[in-house]
Formats: sequence, C-alpha cells, structure tokens
Amino acid sequence: MLTLNDFTLYFNIAFFGIIGLGVLGGLVHGFKKSLYTFVTMLIFYVIFFITIDAVVNQLWTMESEQIGVALAYVNSAFASVTSFDAAVPVAISIYLGDTIDPALLSPAVMSLAGGLGIFVLKIVYTILYFTVILIIYKIICWIIKLIFGGKHDPHAAKNPGFGALIGLLNGVMALFVFLIMFGGVVDIVKSVTIILPEQAEAEPDAVDLEFPRWELYEAHYSLIDYQETAETGNQAIPENAIAMMKDMVTAYESNLLVTAAGIITIPDSSGTREIPLNLYLFDMVLSFEFADKQIAIRNEMSVFSEVIMIILNSDFATSNEISDLTSDEVKSMFSTVSSSEFIVTIMPLAIEFAADYFDVDLGATPEQLAAIDWETELSTLGDIAESIFIIINAQAEGTDWSTLPDQVDGDFIRSLFTSMANSSLMIYMGEAFIEPYLSNPDNTVSSFFVIPPDLNWSNEFLAIGEALGAIFDESDTFALTELGLATIVNLTPSSINKIFDSQILVATISQVLLTQDLDGMGLVIPNSVFDANDYLKKEELNALALSIQLIYNATTCAPEDDGCSGFAIAEVLNLDENELDTLFSSEIISATVGKLLYDMGSDVLTIPNISIDNLEVGDSTVNVVKTTEIRKVFNALNVLGFEDFEFSSFTASILNRLDDGTGSLDSNKLTTLFESTIIQATISSILLDNLPIVPDSVKEMVGNVECITIVELSNAFKALYELGITDFAGENFTPAKIFLADFDIVLTSEIVRASISDAILDFASTSETATPGSLTLIVPNSLRQDVTINDVLIAKGLIELNELKALLNALSLLGFTDFSNGMSASTIASMNAATLDEMLQSGSIHITIDNLAKGNSAITDNIPILALDDLYGVDDVIIAEEIRNFILAANELGESSGSDFSDISISLAGVESLDTSSQSIVLNSMIVLNIITPDLETICSNPFNPYVLDSTDYEDNNTANFLLKATVLDIIDFYTL
Repeated sequence: MLTLNDFTLYFNIAFFGIIGLGVLGGLVHGFKKSLYTFVTMLIFYVIFFITIDAVVNQLWTMESEQIGVALAYVNSAFASVTSFDAAVPVAISIYLGDTIDPALLSPAVMSLAGGLGIFVLKIVYTILYFTVILIIYKIICWIIKLIFGGKHDPHAAKNPGFGALIGLLNGVMALFVFLIMFGGVVDIVKSVTIILPEQAEAEPDAVDLEFPRWELYEAHYSLIDYQETAETGNQAIPENAIAMMKDMVTAYESNLLVTAAGIITIPDSSGTREIPLNLYLFDMVLSFEFADKQIAIRNEMSVFSEVIMIILNSDFATSNEISDLTSDEVKSMFSTVSSSEFIVTIMPLAIEFAADYFDVDLGATPEQLAAIDWETELSTLGDIAESIFIIINAQAEGTDWSTLPDQVDGDFIRSLFTSMANSSLMIYMGEAFIEPYLSNPDNTVSSFFVIPPDLNWSNEFLAIGEALGAIFDESDTFALTELGLATIVNLTPSSINKIFDSQILVATISQVLLTQDLDGMGLVIPNSVFDANDYLKKEELNALALSIQLIYNATTCAPEDDGCSGFAIAEVLNLDENELDTLFSSEIISATVGKLLYDMGSDVLTIPNISIDNLEVGDSTVNVVKTTEIRKVFNALNVLGFEDFEFSSFTASILNRLDDGTGSLDSNKLTTLFESTIIQATISSILLDNLPIVPDSVKEMVGNVECITIVELSNAFKALYELGITDFAGENFTPAKIFLADFDIVLTSEIVRASISDAILDFASTSETATPGSLTLIVPNSLRQDVTINDVLIAKGLIELNELKALLNALSLLGFTDFSNGMSASTIASMNAATLDEMLQSGSIHITIDNLAKGNSAITDNIPILALDDLYGVDDVIIAEEIRNFILAANELGESSGSDFSDISISLAGVESLDTSSQSIVLNSMIVLNIITPDLETICSNPFNPYVLDSTDYEDNNTANFLLKATVLDIIDFYTL
C-alpha cells in the first residue's frame, strides 16, 4: 500500500518530470519548434475553455436526425428525437415513467434535467476534444505549417538555449493542464475522505501455530486477502484504501508546484471567494447551468462533505438525538450550505416539490420562490436555527427558564423573531405550515393559540418577538402556556401594548376571555369591542389589561387554594378617581361590573331606568348599569366604608359611617353618597317604606322611580343621626329622642319635621276646639301649614318650623315623656321667670297656658284689657309677660295653700299677708292688680283716714284701669303704719 512518503515522492517525480520533459523537448527541438508547439497547444487549450459552454449549448439544441439514430443504440425510444434537448423528456419517460409524468413537471424541473443532460454532454465533449478533436487539430496545424512554414533547413541553428526556455513553458503549461483535471479529482477525493469515518487501530491477530493444511488451497479463494464483513462493519471502501486516499490528498496539497499553482486565483461564480485558477477551470468542465447559476460538482462535493463532517463530529452522530446538535454546529451547517450554488438554486424547486408532496399550498408561485435571495435566506435560516438550538440545548439539559444561557434575553428573543420576519421562507411556512398546524384541533397547541385569517406573518413575527422579548425582560421567561387574565395582570403597560400588536395573541386572548370569569363573575363582552374579524380591538384589550391590574390582589388567595385567581372585584372600592378612569376605560370591565350591580337590583339596590344601558352581547340584549353611574355607586360605597359587595341592604348603621368625627354627619360625604341615582333611589325606597310620613314636597321622579330629593335625603340623614335612630323600620319620633337633639339639625328635614308634627298633632287641639282650663296642648291653626302626603292634602297638618322648634323646647322644659301627655299646671307653676319666658316663646304653649289660666273662674272676669291681645289668630289672649307674672304671683299667693295659677283665688288680704319681697313679685301681675284695685279704692275712701287717689295712680293715668304697683305698695304701707 502506498504511503504518504510514497505519494510525495511520486508527485514530485511526476510533476517535475513533466516540466523536465518539456525542457528536454525544447533542447532537442530547438526554439522554433518548441515555440510552435507552445503556441498551438496554448491556443488549443484556450479555445477549449473559452468555447466549451457555447459549443456544448449549441450541440444541446442542435437539430439533427443523426442524434436520434445514435441514441437509438441506447434505447429505441430515442429514435424519433432530433436533438439532445428533446431527448430529456423521453429519457424521463423511459427511466422514471413509473413514478413521474414528464407532462406534469414544472419548467424548473425540466430545466434541472436539461442542466444534468448538458453536464453529461459536456463530459463527452471534453473527452472527444482531448482525443479526436486534438488529433484533428494537430493534423490541421501540420497542414498549415506545411503551407505557410516554408522549406525546412536541416542545417539551420536550433537555438537550444531558447528552445529549453520555451520547453520549460511547454512543461509548465502541460503540468498546469494536468493539475486542472487531477487537482479537481483530488479535491473531490478530499471531500469524500473527509466524511469517511476514522478507523480504530486494529488489535493484532493471535498467532496460530498450527499449519492449516486442510485450507492450503481452495480454487475459489482470492489471492488477495480481504477483511471479513463482521470486522469491517460492511465498509464499502477498505480501510487501507481510505488511508491511502488521505495520504494522496495530503501529499498533493503539500507539493511545492501545486502550492505555487494555487497562488493564481480567480473569483468563483458567486464572486464571494477566490479559488485557484486550475480548480476554476476544472469547475468550468465539470459543471452545469441551472437557474442562471453555474453548478460546479467539485464545489458541491466540498460543501456536502463539510456539512457531513459537522454532523459526524457532533454528539448527534452517536446519540441520534436532535438536541445534541449545538447551536454553533447548526449555524455552521447553514452557513456552509449557503455557499452551495446547487442548494441555493435548487431551493425553490425543492420547496415546490415538498409542497406538492405534502399537498400544501405555499401561497407562493414558482416565480416568487425563485425571486428569493436564497443565499441570504439560508444565512437567515441559520440565525433562526442557531437561536432555536440555544434554547433546545438548554431545555434538553433540564434547564428551567430562569437559568437559560446568558445570551437568552429580551434582545435575543426579539432578534430571533426579527430573523423570522426577514425570512421569506418562514413567512411562506407560516402561511402554509404553521397556520394549518396551529389551526388543527387535533394539536394540543391549537387549544391555546388562535390564528386569524389573512395574517401578515412578517409583521406578526416582529410583533410576537417584541411581545415575548418584553415579557422576558420583566419576568425572565417567555413560556406562554395561558394568555388569560391571570397572565396579563402581571405585565407592565409597555409589555401589554406590545402583546396586543400581535394579531395571534389578540385573537388568542379574545377567545380565552370569552370563557373566563372575574372574581366569580362571567365577563360581559359587548359586541362593540369586536373588530371586523370578531376579535377584541387592540384598544379594548389594552384597556382591559390595565383595568384588571387594578382589581388584582394576590392576598385574596389562600396558599392552598390552587383554583383562586387573585382577582377581587371589591378592590374597586379602594380606587381613586384616576384609577377609576383607568378601570372604566375598558368596556368589558364596565359592562361586567354594570351587570353585577344590575343583578343586585332585585335584592339590594333600586335602579332607575335612567341608570341603565342596554348592551348588545352576542345575539342578546343585556341590561347593565351605566359607567357614569357605576363610578358614583363606587364612590358612594367607598364613602360608606364598604369593603366588598356582600351586603343585603342599607340599614341605619350606615349613618355611623358618615360621621365627620365630631358627632355630626359629613356634608361632603352625603353629597358623594347621593350623587348616585341608584343610591338615591335605594335609600329613598327604604325611607319611603319605613318612615311614617314623607311630604310630597320632598319627592321627585328619578327616571321611573319615586325618590326623595337629594337635599331632603341629606337633611333627613343628618336629622336621623342626630336623633340616634338605629333602625329605619319601626322607629317612632319620641320626645326622649327629640329633646336631646339639636332642633336646628333635626327640623331641617321636612320628613322629620312632618313626622314630629304629626306625632304632636295627634294629641293636640286647636284654639277653636279647646275648652277653657283644658290640659290638652293647643296648636292654633295660625301656627300650622297644609301638607300633601301621597297626593292627599292634609289641611293644617304641619306645624310651622319656628313654632315647632319653640314648642319642642317648651315640651322638653315641661318634661313631656310622650306627646300624649297633658299639660301640668303644677309643673308650669314650679318654673322660674326665665324658664317661663323661654317656654312662652312657643305660641302653642302660650295659647295652651292662656286657656289653662282662663279655666280658673276666679280670674276669668278679672283679666284687664291691658293684659290681653289678639295673638295667633285668637282674640283676647293673655300676653306672655302677664302669664309669666301671674304664674309667679299665684305661686307666691298659693304657696301656703298649694294652689297654682289654674285655681288660685286672689284677695287683698292674701297680698297684705306677704312680705315685702313677695308682694313686689305678686304686684307685677296686672290680673292681681286688677282684682285688688276695687278693694284698695274702698279702703282709700275711708273718710276717717283717706288716701287720696288721682289719675296718676292708675295705669296709663286712666282711672278706668287698675292701680299702679307703686301706688298699691304705698297704700299698703300707709294703712299698715
């Protein structure tokens, strides 16, 4: 077996020998013959390489019946063809007719078949050129030399020195021509040997000392030993042959002359790299044209071997696990393949064939596939594959998403999908493979992703890359296994916006949301939020995502509750105005919460029709509370301090939630509370059902619901809170509650005022119906107003506001425990002057005490005109000052007898019996003065001891009136001295 040293020696001998023979020939033939040989052979070679393609192409299309005759020797079916070009479909029918119909083949396939035919013809032509045509060429040159060369002079000088120089050139040219073909062959052998497996060094065979006599000779044995199949593993090329080929390649490439020849380079057909001229010329011969590209067999073998070598050197070669291919190896394979002219040009045809084979519509015409820059495309696919394998390798090693390689970040993901967007093949595959695959209900992933129609895959890849990149930037993961509310709630607005640039993610989320609920509530999705493809509009999805983030509270879920979503609708009660703006920017959230409130209406809330929207949801109409009203309800519930919607009704306990911290209700809170028409209607319904009297004057229609006006509700709440009402139902307005309250607050409410008035008037009479001396409270008609309740006019059914305040104060002073209590003269008599003055500010009390006093027959006819006035629509009412003075006088006069102003008898003797201080009090009363004046006048007229009286001693200087207090005191003093 030849070794490396052998090949090195033989190549040196051969190559230098060719040059040496050229020099020797030059010395022998001399300058002229050597030059003639050099020029003619140079022309021969140049003509070959310049004209080979043109000649072969001409031969390929040349029409001649002789072509069919010649080919008929191969197969009679070729007899009718008149050109090599026409023989191609016939050959396909002959040799591939069972599987391929030539009539159905595309022009590209036929072009490829024609290119292969031209390749065969080119080889045949090359052989003929350097054999038959070379002989013909030499004969022609010899004839030309005879004609134009002149007579040969055998004695002429040959110039062997110059002949040797030209001989050298002849030798170099011959060697170069030899290196063209041999170098190309060696390069092909090199490509083959690269992919052949290395053989382990065999163990030495055991020595068998026994002579195998019975095997001494078998006629059928080969004289050359061969290796057993079991030992070589069916190796097609013997191990020693492989080693020998490798040694030959090594020796050839290291040869000095080969190295020198390799210095002369020329750009290859793609213009991307320089190759040695001899290999370039070899490729001109062993190549064929396809799709305007020159496909060189040597280059394709080299590319193929490099790809195979990458695979053989990878772990995949032994494991057959795709994940064992590294990203660098995958990238190298694609980079290498992209340098193959054949693969670059065959790609459109291969893809077209694959599409036909798998019965897939690529959505691209052959012309569109051919227009792709496949060299760039393959490089882009390499970038994609490299990125994918980085992830595959990490996952194959059990790496979780949080510990992926450092290069996997948001930019890495964006770059991956940008490459996919820049890949024409990926775009077509998206339409032809990815879309049908994801849309197939038999695929697990189809239950997650939804593919919208007419998708622009280039834009979609970019959008998905941006979305997943943004998600990875925030969470170090891009593993999307669910795209519902629970996923998007954790994303930032920026990521959310990027997610919804993707039509696939929009379509997917749209479908997912149709089956999702929010804190136990099914989402209400109005038709208005869908686009023309029945997917949610991007604007709505953005708004929805931002909205649900406001009502997500992971603390609502117990650790052991795997089914808990973390959404709590009650979170809306903690939102400020700006957050509510965000919340209700989503029509879905607005509709969902609106439906929640509407459904509460039958049990808890009273909802006027002006607060309701009718939304088209699918084929149905759904009633929901308007968004503007929802906000007002939330603000109201927030003011009331509700932490959720789990309440059955509004009770009087809500009053405590409106306290401003000083024991009174906060006016701002009340304003916020009753801005909601629903809350207004709900509380109005409660009050109308439970409070005894609600005047029509404080009622209004809010839509289709009768409500109490907002002003009155605020006043009523303040009044009820001031009264300490603990239950709207069954509460009476009793004196015990009223007398402790601030009347200015309580009586601002028309409802409370009417209710208290009604409670008082149930036991009161008018001045017209009162019997003198009666203990019944009298409320004169002049201090009453008409009131309409439930469209029924109740005449004089309401006590005037100022009178009611004064009356309640007076009744409080009188110690009323119930409005049915009668007046007590003894209680009145026990009051001091200040209390009496305060009490008598009430006209009703004034009239009542007047009536009670007039029931005392001892004074009825002795009430002076000056003590009477027409008050409260009643004639001759004792003025308040006189009532006070008379009660005080009666107290002094009846102290010993226990009498009071209602039954006291007035006498001069009684007055005289008092001390000076008491007399001064008693004589403040005009009634007392009027009663004792006649007796004093009689005493003063005593002729024996007269007290002269004139008009100045009388009230108003009128003797028809009673004596002045000072006069009376003087008279008493005069007669007691």
